[in-house]
Amino acid sequence: MAEIAKTYHDSIQAADTLQHTEEDRRNAQERSLNEIPENQKLGGYPDAMNEILKEEHILEALTLSKSGSASGMDGIPYNVWKTLHQKHIEAKKNDKPSFNLIKVMTHVLNDIQVHGVLAESSFTIGWMLLRTRIEYANKGNL
Repeated sequence: MAEIAKTYHDSIQAADTLQHTEEDRRNAQERSLNEIPENQKLGGYPDAMNEILKEEHILEALTLSKSGSASGMDGIPYNVWKTLHQKHIEAKKNDKPSFNLIKVMTHVLNDIQVHGVLAESSFTIGWMLLRTRIEYANKGNL
């Protein structure tokens, strides 16, 4: 099913791409952005979207993410990421070594922003899927 959706979306994105100029794309983007009501726009766009992320941005996004749902094809619920972060905080308080998920996510996302994604990778497939509700009964069990 995922392969069918991928093929469909790839074909849509590839259709007529050579027939549009950069100016056409900019005009279409501007028209689309002008349709968004002011109260639904991000402050500082587009400049804020081009800034390098900081750890506090990633932490805020994780904190605000809906528990019990997953963001991508791997189906890993946000609860897992939240629990990993909480375990890092606890280990840090006890002067124990730990995995800093927020630091890693910040580094990875900034690398993608600066260098892009390899065309051969399937990284963006998860962005095409609808969010799936997943119940995570053993959220303390990693």
